[in-house]
Amino acid sequence: SSDGDKLRRFFSTIELSYDLTPWLSALYRLGIDQYAQEQKRAINRGGPRDINGRLETTNRLNRISDQVMNLIYNFQLGSNFDLDGIVGVNLRREVQNYKFLRSTNQFVYGLLNHSNFIQHESFQFDREENTIGAYATATLGYKSFFYVNLQARNDWTSTLEEANRSLLYPSASVSFIPTEAIPGLQSRNFLNYLKVRVGYGTSAGYPDPYQTP
Repeated sequence: SSDGDKLRRFFSTIELSYDLTPWLSALYRLGIDQYAQEQKRAINRGGPRDINGRLETTNRLNRISDQVMNLIYNFQLGSNFDLDGIVGVNLRREVQNYKFLRSTNQFVYGLLNHSNFIQHESFQFDREENTIGAYATATLGYKSFFYVNLQARNDWTSTLEEANRSLLYPSASVSFIPTEAIPGLQSRNFLNYLKVRVGYGTSAGYPDPYQTP
């Protein structure tokens, strides 16, 4: 008997950015992650476990592509306030292919391919998932010690029925840095930085593909 396993994987990220104005820049990022796996178990006839011989082969392919397009802004609002954030779109696609073939009752000893077996059983599935996300963030800062952050993202997923594909999940937080607001609080031996943050956020969850009508 023999067992074999081959795995080939490729992943890469490409990122491009461009400054449109002193306070606005654009970014595009493409990430690809793909792996292919081949497994094989072969047993010649006549052995104690599979007297008639057995051959099993498995082929898996998984491919993920992820695209991000962002507009990033950062500018001053007078002498005390600054505003920064992101407005963007995310496109994600995942494809999976799985094939399994088991053959039994070997005809010619030593020849280990599926055509040399008499009985066959197979299993196969293909899975595709697409998600489109649009999002925006904004952080308003006051004198480098008080910040208000707002975020929201809306996803459209192919794993839900068309009427329910749109999902919105917002979040918000407030941050205060006492050591920046009151320099006298800073101490070289005791405390040099203190930040207090309160936030609330939500997140979306999706079912696996083909689980809804």
